[in-house]
Amino acid sequence: MDPIGVYGPGSNWPDDEYDGYSFAVVDLIDRGAAKEEIVKYLERVCVQHMELPFDRTRAETVIDEVLAFWPTWQKELEEKGPLHLIE
Repeated sequence: MDPIGVYGPGSNWPDDEYDGYSFAVVDLIDRGAAKEEIVKYLERVCVQHMELPFDRTRAETVIDEVLAFWPTWQKELEEKGPLHLIE
């Protein structure tokens, strides 16, 4: 899932492209931010920091998927703890 649309098979973007932004998105989701707030954050990252055009529809689709998955993710973390991710 690439909300900005820069990373994918055959791209020349580094594997860690989203590392600098993903923590802020996780924080927004954990705080219960509305989808629009998350999309606006991604837009700022894309336009102001990466100086790229922003595809709102793509970002909204990815955020919808993440928000739908988030409760399952949280439940798994509660049941198994964060260390299960590195096993």
